[in-house]
Amino acid sequence: MFCQSNLLIADQLNLQNGSNENLELFNAINNPNLACILVDNPVAVISNTDGIYDNWFKDDSSSYKTFCSDADNDGIPNEDDLCPTTEFGAAVDLFGCAIPNLPNDNFAISITGETCLNSNNVKITIVAQELYTYDVLLEREDFYEEYNFTNDIDIFNLLAGTYQMCVTIEEWPNYESCYTIVITQPDPLEIFTCRVINTNDFSLNMSGSNSYNIKFNGDAFTTHSSAITLQLEEGVNRVEVSTDLECQGVYKDLIILTDDFLVYPNPFRDEIKINNGKEGGEVIVNIYSTIGQLVLNKTYINQGIEIRVDTSSLPTGMYLISIQTEAIVSTYKIVKK
Repeated sequence: MFCQSNLLIADQLNLQNGSNENLELFNAINNPNLACILVDNPVAVISNTDGIYDNWFKDDSSSYKTFCSDADNDGIPNEDDLCPTTEFGAAVDLFGCAIPNLPNDNFAISITGETCLNSNNVKITIVAQELYTYDVLLEREDFYEEYNFTNDIDIFNLLAGTYQMCVTIEEWPNYESCYTIVITQPDPLEIFTCRVINTNDFSLNMSGSNSYNIKFNGDAFTTHSSAITLQLEEGVNRVEVSTDLECQGVYKDLIILTDDFLVYPNPFRDEIKINNGKEGGEVIVNIYSTIGQLVLNKTYINQGIEIRVDTSSLPTGMYLISIQTEAIVSTYKIVKK
């Protein structure tokens, strides 16, 4: 492109087309009235680090700019430029004021989440590549704290939740970089059980962890499955479920599988529990005094869980309890304390 020796009347020339690097030759010398040449990227043209613009020529009285009304050539028009004398090539903010030209990965931010619900042991670590005096504002709805560092910082004892974190630099008051920090916490340990009627199957559905430690009738094992089925044995079965996090607690259950009934505790106080671990049918409970007088009569539906019999009205002493179903009749001696 040749524009030399034209004695241009206008004081500017527009070359902005989005592909200046493809313009192999540009000559605009000997144009004393030309003060501003609009280009796509003034910094690239002036620095010419790759030699792309070796064949571009102009008078010293003219300048490559993005806006002709841009005194310091920072890409911000004079009327919007709060810092009109910024050094050429410096990174600037929306107001034309210099900001540090930090790499995109200047801040390495890592989060160690809560090990357990409400344990307050979250840690945020910030490591900066460039050394400045950094100020950190960390806040959420019920939390507001300020910190400062030069190279790295650990922020301890935080609750799980969503925080807004903004980093500023004391040496560069106009600089600010903000982040949304999401801190997680483990779900609580939850166990749902299911007995299949007239079978020995006992199912566990578990949530809250990736692995579960199970103790069943004296055997211990670990599973990564969230659902398993255990085979109940005749008599009393004990199951215990935990995770690797002690604070999530332990689930314990006792399952009774027998043709006969278990009556407990004995001696008792205000309640007797009756269980044989099976479902279906009516259970008739009769309690007699030592002289054979009927002092309590109740009928229950056997749901496979313990039947609770209110005995608060009975005076202390010895009794006989009779438990009757369609299949069996069992009698036990019991004592109220």
